[in-house]
Amino acid sequence: MRRLLSGVVVAALCLMGCPPENPPPPVPPAPPRAFLTLPSTTVVAPSIKGSVTTMGCKKVGQVQILESGNFLMDARYTGEPTNWEILPALLNPIYPMRGFSTPLSLSAKVICEEVNTLADGGFTAREGTSQPLSLTFLPVDSVRTDMGRQTLPDAFVAEGGVAGQPTTFIGCAATQTGRALLRVDSNGTIVAVNEAIPFNCDFSSDITDRNTTSGTRWLWMPQVGAFSFDGNLNVLSTFRGEISRLSVSPIEGDAIITIEDPSAGTKAQVMRLRARPAMNEGSMMWTTLQGPFDTGYPGQFNSDPVVDPGTRRVFTSSWQFRLGSRQGVIAVLVYDYSNGLLVNGPNPPAVLSFDFPNPMNRPIKPVGAFKEDGTLFYAPLLTVGSDDQLSTTVLACATNTSGCQSAARRWTSPTFQGELQTLVPFSRGNYIAVVGGFATYFLGASDGRVKNFGISDPREPVRPTGSLITIGVVPGRGNDFYLLNAPIPSGQSLSFPTEIIAVDAPPSGDLWTLAVQGGTQPADSLFLAVDDNGQPWMRVGVDQVRPLGLMQYRLLKGSNR
Repeated sequence: MRRLLSGVVVAALCLMGCPPENPPPPVPPAPPRAFLTLPSTTVVAPSIKGSVTTMGCKKVGQVQILESGNFLMDARYTGEPTNWEILPALLNPIYPMRGFSTPLSLSAKVICEEVNTLADGGFTAREGTSQPLSLTFLPVDSVRTDMGRQTLPDAFVAEGGVAGQPTTFIGCAATQTGRALLRVDSNGTIVAVNEAIPFNCDFSSDITDRNTTSGTRWLWMPQVGAFSFDGNLNVLSTFRGEISRLSVSPIEGDAIITIEDPSAGTKAQVMRLRARPAMNEGSMMWTTLQGPFDTGYPGQFNSDPVVDPGTRRVFTSSWQFRLGSRQGVIAVLVYDYSNGLLVNGPNPPAVLSFDFPNPMNRPIKPVGAFKEDGTLFYAPLLTVGSDDQLSTTVLACATNTSGCQSAARRWTSPTFQGELQTLVPFSRGNYIAVVGGFATYFLGASDGRVKNFGISDPREPVRPTGSLITIGVVPGRGNDFYLLNAPIPSGQSLSFPTEIIAVDAPPSGDLWTLAVQGGTQPADSLFLAVDDNGQPWMRVGVDQVRPLGLMQYRLLKGSNR
C-alpha cells in the first residue's frame, strides 16, 4: 500500500506542475550493408578479382576487404558496384602459416561518411560488414581461356621452354573426323595435326619423353598398341598388340615392350621396336620368342624394362606364383639389346622368393623398378599382419645373384601400412617414390630411408585429400614430383583427376595443392605436364594455366620446417 500510495502522490504532484521530461534520443538508422561477390570458390589466377555492392549510406566513406576479419586492403570505392583486385603480395604473411590449399575467408566492410549521434553528444561510425565467403587461391603466372573451348588436349606432354624457346603441347584430341594427334602452342593455336594415326588414342594414352638422338616419341596404349612419331607428328613405326609395358632406349629411341597375351599362349614376350625403320624394314627389331611354339619365360612382367647404354643390356623382371598357394618368385631377366638373346640364362636368378598375401584368393602382384643401369631391383614386399591389414616393405636387391640376402640386399626400407603398388625412381635416380592409392612415401635410393618432410618414424606420407585416391604421378626434371588424385571410380565409369599435389623436394614437404569439383570428364578435371626447362603447365578444366616457378612458390610459402 505504501508504494502504491507514494506513486499516486507523485503523479498528482506532476499534474500540478512538474517540468516535462526530455524526449528519448532518435533511434539510429540500421547499419549499412555490404555484399561481396567472388568469381569462384577456387581461384587459379595471377590475382583475385571481385566486386562489392553497398546499401544504407548517404555517402560511402570507405570500403575495406577483410581476410578472417582482419584488414587486408582498401577497395577504393568508385560507385555501385566497386571492383577490386587482391594481388598475391598482399597475402604473403598468410602463405607461411596456411599454405596455398587452406581456404581464405574474405568479407567486405563499408564505412559511411555520416555518423550515428549519441545521446551524450558523442558519435560513432556507421559501418557494416558482409557475410564472409570462402575461397581457395593458387597464384599463377598466367591463365589462357577461350570462351569455353578447351585450350589443351585431355592429356599431354610439354615440349620446349629452354633458352627462350616457346613451349608447345602434344596430345590426343577429338576432331570432326575422329581422334587425332595435335601440337598446340601456348596461345591455344593448333600448329600441327595428324588425323591419320594408327588407332584412336584417348586419356589413357601415354606419350614418352622425346629422345634426343632420334628426335622421336612413342604414343602407346595398354592392350592396344604403340607408334613412334617425329616432331612434325609424322608416324614412323607402328605396332598393334597386347602391350603391357613400354620403355624407351636412351641409345636411339627404340621401344622395349612387354607383351602378355594369354589368348595366344604367350606368357612373357619382350620385343624391341625400331623408332625410325629404314626403307623396307619392319617395326620389330627382335622378339624373345624363338619359334611359334615358344611361350616365353613363365610369369607376369612386374616392372618397366630398362636399357643400360654402357653394357647394352635390357633388364626386365618376371613374377611367378603357384595357383592355390601363397608362394611367389621374382626373377630378373637380362637380354642382349642387339638381338634379344637371354644373357643370364638358362636359369635367371630369383632375386626374391617369398609368401605373398592372398586376400579373398586375389594374388597381389608386387610391381618393382630397376636402377637406371639395371644393377639393382627395388621390390615392394607385401605382407599381411595378424589384423589382416596389408603392409609394404621395399627391398633393394642386386640383380646378378639370387636370394636378396646378406650383401645382395643393399637396404631394407621401413614397413609402411597399406598396399603401395608402384615404385617410381626420379631425380636422376636419387629418390624412389613408393606410391599407393592413399599414401606416397619418398625413399633415398642410396639407403632406403624415408625422405618425406616430418620427424615421425616413418615420416608422414603425402596423402590425397578426403576420399580421393592417387591415379597418376608426374616426375619433374629435378627433385619435384606431382600427384594426380581423383574420386574413386563408380562401377565401370572413368574417374579423372580433380586434385594435384606438388612437391618441390621430398624433405621440404608438399608445396601446393589445387583441387576442383568434378572428375567425370576431362572438361571438369585437371592435368599437368612439365616442359624441358622444368616449368609445370596445367589444364584446369578447359583452361591452360602456367603456374609460378617452384622457387617462387617456395619463397612465398617459406620452409615447412
